Amino acid sequence: MRIEALITYVSDEASGINSQAKSWRRRDYVAEYEPGQYPKGFAFSVFNDSIDRLNLQFGARYALTIDLTTRSYNGRYFTDIRCADAESLGNPDPAPRTATEAPAKAESEPEDLPF
Repeated sequence: MRIEALITYVSDEASGINSQAKSWRRRDYVAEYEPGQYPKGFAFSVFNDSIDRLNLQFGARYALTIDLTTRSYNGRYFTDIRCADAESLGNPDPAPRTATEAPAKAESEPEDLPF
């Protein structure tokens, strides 16, 4: 699946050694694909050498190729989203929002939530 999105969060890299004594690395990201008052986004992961190959940057726009995988465990379902490829679309937003910054709100604007 291919989707154009803005990277809004980049985690620190996590690493470890699996049960077969092989080392692994993982970095998690959040991408916003439908900007607006109520933006839509998703979290995804990049593993091992793909972290260096893709080199995804906070605040940049990409055309992401993602793989969705769902599995069942103890009667519950879990979905994993991984990025397989990314094509840079540039950085049109010179000052992207961070998770701690809330968008500016006018004083006269009523609090109107969609839910």
